[in-house]
Amino acid sequence: MSMRQATLKPFVRSKEPPLLSPSTSTPLGAPTTIATERLLRLPELVRTIGVSRATIYRYIDSGRLPPPVKLSTRCITWRASEITAWMAALRAA
Repeated sequence: MSMRQATLKPFVRSKEPPLLSPSTSTPLGAPTTIATERLLRLPELVRTIGVSRATIYRYIDSGRLPPPVKLSTRCITWRASEITAWMAALRAA
């Protein structure tokens, strides 16, 4: 038997209950539910709406388009649900 094998201890599960997150009653490290809201980047928004990038920026400036979600300094997206509702409102008008 090598020295390394002699120093290894068998894994024993702890009998203590898991620590709970202070804000929720879920155990720390437990998987959490992530929102599955689809986000559209600018090229996809151009294809979805059917207008040019320049027109999208004009819509943003005039407030006609739902506000974008800024993920970083160079990455903006739009919530697909807001764009769908916006398009439905345009069709209804």
